[in-house]
Amino acid sequence: MSCGYWATYLDHQMLVRRGRSIATSSTPDATLEIKSGLEVADELGGRFLIRYLRRSEVSQYLYGNAARHFVTPTPYAAADCVAYLALPDPTVKRGHLLLLDPSKIDEIWGPRWVEAGRAIEYFLPHGFPQAALAFRWALELK
Repeated sequence: MSCGYWATYLDHQMLVRRGRSIATSSTPDATLEIKSGLEVADELGGRFLIRYLRRSEVSQYLYGNAARHFVTPTPYAAADCVAYLALPDPTVKRGHLLLLDPSKIDEIWGPRWVEAGRAIEYFLPHGFPQAALAFRWALELK
């Protein structure tokens, strides 16, 4: 099994052992459980959420962003991101990421299994503020 498989498995076990359920991949956005960022921070045991980036997006979100975003708690190698997260434009590598502190985000929906993927995702319907960035810059992913 790949490291991506085991990383996802461990995140699944972490959530289940904390009494959290993960919505099925067919669950519409509008029916996901709505939580505060503080609730999600507790759910994840203080871990960060990850927003994977294309090279063209590296400096796009450094001041936060109010658009909707999909994020995951699971670290994946660049080679695994597209397959596990079923990302759009699969020909473009995701070689960078932002680490987001969920406790600094007002509203987070999820978690849910990624449709057509193999990962766990959360939905940020109103994006994230700059204060949620664990680092004020994007980090390289290998």
